[in-house]
Amino acid sequence: MEHIAALLLVIGCSNTMTECREMPVPVSVFETFEACVAERPFALGDLQGQARHVVGACLAVDPALEDDYDRIAWNVRPDGTLAPAALHVEGNALREPVGRVLGRPLDVTTAVVARALAGEVVVLDADDADAGPLAPFVQSGSSAALVPLGPPGAIRGVVVMVSLDPTRPVTVAAAQAVRRLGSR
Repeated sequence: MEHIAALLLVIGCSNTMTECREMPVPVSVFETFEACVAERPFALGDLQGQARHVVGACLAVDPALEDDYDRIAWNVRPDGTLAPAALHVEGNALREPVGRVLGRPLDVTTAVVARALAGEVVVLDADDADAGPLAPFVQSGSSAALVPLGPPGAIRGVVVMVSLDPTRPVTVAAAQAVRRLGSR
């Protein structure tokens, strides 16, 4: 069985970046993140001209959890870049409230978000008073981390990692691994 370690998504958008659609690519799953990154420019080149703006990104996924991903969401930023975000929720009862909380923007005035935007990986715990919309999660036994994307000094955004399963917490090691992938 082939194990998926990365996904490639290519999006075509209107001139204003307000209307976007996924564009088909010959290969969208890869065994390594590096293979996805190597294929990305060719996929983008093949699709140029089919939309006003064509953008693409690779998302690293944990091969051990590939069967657990039931939704992978991508946000198109106003500057034309893609912000990948993976969301996995077992059971439909939590899907809507978790999506509502994770869909809210982070408050950049809080200390934990400021630390992440400064380039620090921040693993939250129940004692973090300024965890914002993540506070109910970490105070009830779930775990979360804020992971900066981009090389030091040029942070492009923050990935929010959340595990609702106390037996599978977000660890510093897992958050650091996401940081390394996001720094490329």
